[in-house]
Amino acid sequence: MFSDSYHKTKDKESRKVEMHPALAPICKRYSNREFMFISFESKMINPDRITKQLKKFNKLAGNPPYLNFESFRKTFGVWLLEGGSSLEFVSSQLGHASIETTQKWYAKLITKEFKGEINKINYPFK
Repeated sequence: MFSDSYHKTKDKESRKVEMHPALAPICKRYSNREFMFISFESKMINPDRITKQLKKFNKLAGNPPYLNFESFRKTFGVWLLEGGSSLEFVSSQLGHASIETTQKWYAKLITKEFKGEINKINYPFK
């Protein structure tokens, strides 16, 4: 029931994203709600309001200003790649229109990942 969720993209299209199984118990607590983040009146909270609250809490906690939802998203992409996920899967989870977009944003990580790979060849000559 909670293994996947649908997310509206910038283009107002829905896309299916995977959800980590560890989140299922948390989601089950709120399964009677239509939305995960709701106001005191049980209405959906505007995403901009959540972003403003995050900025406020970051400031109070002394966190850097770049700690935002976009940085969380980028971290998610990095963790997927470092965990061995394919570029195609990462691209689909991040909602990139093409795999080239994912390659562009994560090129440094991908290049670093392949550094030293040539040394795995068992070269017969010395």
